[in-house]
Amino acid sequence: MNTSKFIARILGLSFLAGGLGYMVSSHHYRKIFEGFSEPSVSTFLFSIGLIVAGMAIVKYHNIWQGNWRIWITLYGWLCLVKGTLFLIFPNFLSNYIHLIEEVPDDYFLGAGIVNMLIGLMFGYFGFFHDGLKNTKEVVI
Repeated sequence: MNTSKFIARILGLSFLAGGLGYMVSSHHYRKIFEGFSEPSVSTFLFSIGLIVAGMAIVKYHNIWQGNWRIWITLYGWLCLVKGTLFLIFPNFLSNYIHLIEEVPDDYFLGAGIVNMLIGLMFGYFGFFHDGLKNTKEVVI
């Protein structure tokens, strides 16, 4: 199994589980987000986690081809940039969380659906799609 399929499987299952969690237990996720409402250790650890995940993807999957694998690379860069910004500007995350605290539960339903769709996309490419047999990997 190549790196693209492996990462797509991890992302697919993670997005599916997270999306289902948003839809089924929105009250639980609301409480989790409240923990980020003020800059704290959880903000620091979340930022470091994003940086580590993003850096791992960027280091081992920096593929810029015009197929589905570019989504993995973009996700890695997004995690890296987002984690760095949250680490440098922790109040930015807190302000974002304050916005989430005020939204109705329909927001979590919509976020769950979007996460599940992203998870289905990554899951399809990770588990079922076999279109990488004749492609050459261009890693930058």
